[in-house]
Amino acid sequence: MTLDDVLLSAKLAMPRNNVSALCRELGVSRVTYYKWENWRDSGTFPSEDNIFKLASIGNTPLNEAVFALMAEKSKNPDISNVYRGYAGQPALN
Repeated sequence: MTLDDVLLSAKLAMPRNNVSALCRELGVSRVTYYKWENWRDSGTFPSEDNIFKLASIGNTPLNEAVFALMAEKSKNPDISNVYRGYAGQPALN
């Protein structure tokens, strides 16, 4: 499970994959959501409260969603790989 998977699962759970409906459910703007989708460029991540909501909406195990988020936020590659393992991802070299 990656952060991208968490976001996609929540979006796909909405009627017609509607981002506006997802944003209303989360209580965030579309701009904020798209920053999350482009986290590699924006450096913007969902808060812990929002990752909980995203996991719930997308029927994603919460532990995998949290560890996927932490893997991407971590600046230390060794720690990031530990989080990746807990999220069910392969480690990066």
